[in-house]
This record gives sequence, C-alpha cells and structure tokens, in this order.
Amino acid sequence: RGGEHPEALAALGMLEMHDGDPGTALSTFERSLAIRQHNPRAWIGLGLAKLAGQDAAAAALDLDRGAQQFGDQIGSWIAAGWAHYLAGEVDAAAQRFERALAIDHNFAESHGSLAVIDAARGDNESARRRMQTALRLDRQCFSAVMAKVMLDAASPEEAKALFDQAFNTPLNAQGMTIASYMVGMVRPTLH
Repeated sequence: RGGEHPEALAALGMLEMHDGDPGTALSTFERSLAIRQHNPRAWIGLGLAKLAGQDAAAAALDLDRGAQQFGDQIGSWIAAGWAHYLAGEVDAAAQRFERALAIDHNFAESHGSLAVIDAARGDNESARRRMQTALRLDRQCFSAVMAKVMLDAASPEEAKALFDQAFNTPLNAQGMTIASYMVGMVRPTLH
C-alpha cells in the first residue's frame, strides 16, 4: 500500500530478506535510497543484503552509514561490526561492538561479539570473561557460542579459520549459512 514511499520500500526489502531473496531486496533498498538518502532502515537492509551475498566489505560501508543515521540502535552497530569482522577489519569491528556496548551495557551480543574479537586477538582471558558475561545475560547468545568455539582452538589463526568456516558452511539444503542466520538475527532488532 505504501507504493514508492521510501519507508514502504525499506519495509518491503526487509520482507524480501525474510523470504530469502536478498537479490530482490537489494534492488528494493536501492530504490528506497534513490528517493531518500537519509533512510537508516534502507541502509541497514542494503548492508544486510550485501552481507547475505558474501560482500562483507561493501556491506560494512552501508551498515556503518545506517548505524550512524540510527545513532543509538544497538542491532545496527552489531551488524556493522560483524561486517567489518568478516571483511578482515578486526579493529573496526571492535569499535562498532564497543559503540553497541556503550549504548546498553546489558545487551549480551555486545559482550559476546567483543569476546570474539578478544579470542581473534589471542587475549583468551578477556575473551572468557566477556563470554561468561554474555552467557549470564543471555544463555542463547550467538556470539558467545562463537567465542567459545574460538577459545577451544589452539591458536588465534586456527580460531579465525574455525570462525570463517563456521560462518560459511551451509547448514541446510537451501544453502543457509551462519552468516545468513546472523542476518535474520540482526533484522528483528531494527523494528
């Protein structure tokens, strides 16, 4: 019913992402942004669609823009952090996760995501502490589980390889990966 209104297009794009069609969603988000550039939901959606398409570097730029426009929306900062991490930009990822933590110190994914960063850097003591905090806040914390997997690795290099493999291994016949799952996990926080 919203036609070509930029918010309607952003909402439609999110529905297309939910239906597993990031290609169509990508063009819908681009149409929305062509109408109005200050449209954080469309920037986040565009970034998530690119992340689902395995283009983490481009996704990081779009997610950053959306997170900056939203300002204090935790999920957008977490999504931007993961895109930077997947693009190999660990320091940039840590900055986004720290920003999310500053918004709400009780959000488990912020602590868990920083635990992943610490594990990737080889700071196992800090990673364990952050992981335990995340799990106390949310027993189902996705990033805390990933940190645990990484902490069980023999070296930071092996931890990164395990993380990359886990993120990109298909989980079902449709080819859904943990990266795809993460897109679905982040999306609900944008409402």
